[in-house]
Amino acid sequence: MKPFYCYRPIISNCTKTSTRSCKSANGLMKSSIMAAVIVVLAAVVNLVSAFDITAGGNVDEERKLFNYGSQFDEYNCIGERWNHQTPMYAGEYMCSYKNSYIWGMNDKGQLIWKNLKNGDKYVYFNNSDKKDGVYFWLSIDGKLKIKDKSGNTIWQKKLKHYSHRKIGYRKCLPKWACPYLHLHGDGVNVLNAYVRGEWEELNIDNHFNV
Repeated sequence: MKPFYCYRPIISNCTKTSTRSCKSANGLMKSSIMAAVIVVLAAVVNLVSAFDITAGGNVDEERKLFNYGSQFDEYNCIGERWNHQTPMYAGEYMCSYKNSYIWGMNDKGQLIWKNLKNGDKYVYFNNSDKKDGVYFWLSIDGKLKIKDKSGNTIWQKKLKHYSHRKIGYRKCLPKWACPYLHLHGDGVNVLNAYVRGEWEELNIDNHFNV
């Protein structure tokens, strides 16, 4: 006996006496397919979220992601990224998860990069005046700044090759908006920024006069 199907492509197989049941079956089939699609999409979203290491673009959520090794014990590691318009105070650092690099403000108010394995260190801002309460600030137009406790800019560096091009605010990752800094596993600190509509990843040591 020829099988009886109620799928739309062969609805003609339904007899006159079974038309109502076919319509009902087709409706149930549509609902089942839609439900299955929703379940699959939800699973994909959850999977992406599970592997999303962007941490929400704020220091509290970024800090929770990483279980740093003992070499970082004396440093307050926030994460690998730093958002714009977020103050980085003395004793706070970006720390590369894969290797032993840090970038941030030490207790002397200096802005530094350091390789914890061999002790190599570079000072961006020396705080020679020994001012209290200074902090690092990445402006929304991509400038590296040091501000005093009153919020006044006392040190500033801007992109040397892009000074004539506008750095704009834009969502780069699901939970991170450009511009933001990212300390890579090789120790390179990169400014992620949208420049004239294009996402650029700029090594700050090459693109800033630092």
